[in-house]
Amino acid sequence: MEERIRMPLRARHSTLKMHALRSLIVAAIIGLLAWSWRDLSLTAVGTAIARWGWCEGLLFGILNLFILAAMCWRWSFILHQLQFPVGFGSLILYRMGANTLSYVTPGPQFGGEPLQVYCLTAFQRVAPAAASAAVAVDRLIELGGNLLFLTIAGIYVLPTLAPETAAVTPALTIMAGVGICAGLLLGAVALGRHPLSRLVAWGGRRTGCSPKLARLIDLVQASESRAAPILTPRHLRWYAMAGVGQWGAFLAELWLIYTFLGVTLSVPALLTLAVAARLALLLPLPGGWGILEAGQVTAFAALGGDPTMAMAACLIMRARDLVLIAAGAGLLMRWLRPMAVAQPKRQLDAT
Repeated sequence: MEERIRMPLRARHSTLKMHALRSLIVAAIIGLLAWSWRDLSLTAVGTAIARWGWCEGLLFGILNLFILAAMCWRWSFILHQLQFPVGFGSLILYRMGANTLSYVTPGPQFGGEPLQVYCLTAFQRVAPAAASAAVAVDRLIELGGNLLFLTIAGIYVLPTLAPETAAVTPALTIMAGVGICAGLLLGAVALGRHPLSRLVAWGGRRTGCSPKLARLIDLVQASESRAAPILTPRHLRWYAMAGVGQWGAFLAELWLIYTFLGVTLSVPALLTLAVAARLALLLPLPGGWGILEAGQVTAFAALGGDPTMAMAACLIMRARDLVLIAAGAGLLMRWLRPMAVAQPKRQLDAT
């Protein structure tokens, strides 16, 4: 009887914590957006965006398609090395769906990886261990590369943000530390170690091991074994080239946005705005909402620019995101509907 009463209380406590967290996230987004817009005119921002015509929009769309392809090239290469070639077009669709999930969860850089694994195993018949290894290696390399670039670029542009040095320096230190940890993790896997499965097993021993957790440990260990042969120096050169291409495309996109708004960016200014934009996507707010706007307005003002142009650039980025999210949401509905139909059927079969 006591156990029956205790369980609902625990569930209620967990629900209250989730509601409090959501309320805190919403309040943070509203506060950051209000602060970003405090001295700006919506009319002036709209006038700046009106500089764009259909030609600019077309070039912007083509560049974003290239960025999406660049994001998937390394993933495709990894799957080929694992002897599971998957069509490039399919990988782009899977990544779009995963990006939608990542965008609406805290920390928009991650969150859709389970969907990527599911798509590979359900639609392409890729072995679960190989699918998990391909997604994990791809995302860890991307994370490490992003943090390495942001740390180096942040050190380069730090004098531009001199008044905010006290806040920026710890952030750069944390990013460098996380990047080093990601590199050490990949290095351990490349040497045939199993750090992730050991970490999961350690957590299981502290919380109580279950059959599901035991199966997860086996899957993680098999994934690490699969990943080891694709982390050789020869492969890492190709991964580095993919990272350079991806970052080059992102910088070109940012430069293009401001150029079409009539703003010519120097290399230091471009790097400053790039660091501010990517840092927003690493912080724990869905889609970087509020943080992206505050970061671009603050960084552009520190460069001596008009914050109106920075907000116009943010709105253009948001319009791009909404288009991609709508497309990804449509794909998610298409893929997840069969799962929802199959679930009641499995329950009926079990009874």
